[in-house]
Amino acid sequence: MMSSDHTGKVRKIRVLLAFGNIVVSEALKELMNKHTRKYSVDTIYPLNGNSPESWSNYDVILTNYLTLSSIPKECFESGRVIVMELGLKQETIASLFLTEKIAGVIKGDSDIGILLKAIKAVHNGEFWIDNHTVSTLLSTSMSRGIRDSAKLTEREFALVKVVKEGYRNKEIAQLLSISEQTVKSHLNRIYRKMNVSGRTELIKKVSEQASI
Repeated sequence: MMSSDHTGKVRKIRVLLAFGNIVVSEALKELMNKHTRKYSVDTIYPLNGNSPESWSNYDVILTNYLTLSSIPKECFESGRVIVMELGLKQETIASLFLTEKIAGVIKGDSDIGILLKAIKAVHNGEFWIDNHTVSTLLSTSMSRGIRDSAKLTEREFALVKVVKEGYRNKEIAQLLSISEQTVKSHLNRIYRKMNVSGRTELIKKVSEQASI
């Protein structure tokens, strides 16, 4: 679907390719133009030193993780940013939706048809995300909810995670380079905050909340 301007005239979706490598950007531009004329595709290089206006006249910006920080923050409000994923961990991808407010992630080995569909979906106000990333995103959000609701510190939340993974006090002490007595003190404080009586009840409560 193409957009219409104030005169009612149909215009192409404006796409900006913002990769750190101009060869990659130009090659992708040529491939996109070969498969469709519905998009107006431009490239930008170098990424740094360009004014915010250089980025603002586009409906969708396609970039990668390494160059994401070069995009002016206002573009995440006025435009829709898609990140091309090249071997990122699922946790990293999920955090991009939570912290950077990106609109989509597409795998680097996706075919051109999938890429064009992703751009269209994002332009229409949808999010483009695979099921695995959705699961990770929900898990990350739930974990944050558990931590915040119990007012756990980062250190305490890290302890909860290793306890849930089956580590015993001695192993946790070695892992964190603290004494077993310190581990016990931390856990007792966590039990009070989480309103549980011990390790077994803590693991059960965290598992139940994470599965909601």
